[in-house]
Amino acid sequence: MLCAYRMPVFDTFSTLAVLGASGVGGPFIVVSGESGDGTPFAAIHAGAADFVGRGHVGCLGMLVGRCLRLQRAARPTRPQADAAANESRKRFQGSIKPLIDPFVSLRPLPDQADRIAGFIYDYANGVACLANIRAGEDLLGMHVLDQASTTAAST
Repeated sequence: MLCAYRMPVFDTFSTLAVLGASGVGGPFIVVSGESGDGTPFAAIHAGAADFVGRGHVGCLGMLVGRCLRLQRAARPTRPQADAAANESRKRFQGSIKPLIDPFVSLRPLPDQADRIAGFIYDYANGVACLANIRAGEDLLGMHVLDQASTTAAST
């Protein structure tokens, strides 16, 4: 993203604040005619990836390429992302384990056309297992409709 340092209504710092609050990522490069008084340092300190003076806009292609390479290098690898997701899932499941109400987490089950054909149990706390008359390891991975039909047949 390229941004002029000074704009009539919105400046670099306001733009960076809005982007930060929205969670939008990507390299943010400030273009400005001002280069003195710490302007580049203030912009980078506020979250800009780089700063270029208007007299050096010919360098923009190189700067954008460098910023994209750095962003790609900083992105977590698939194993790191999977490990973080698994850790997050464990923390979540640990936080809902002591609930006194039944709680289940369902995962969509796609059909061959990649449409949702149903749901399978991804997690169930102890109270949900009691309500479904199944042990947790028996319930996990089971299709929701299969569980509903076996519970109805047993009552």
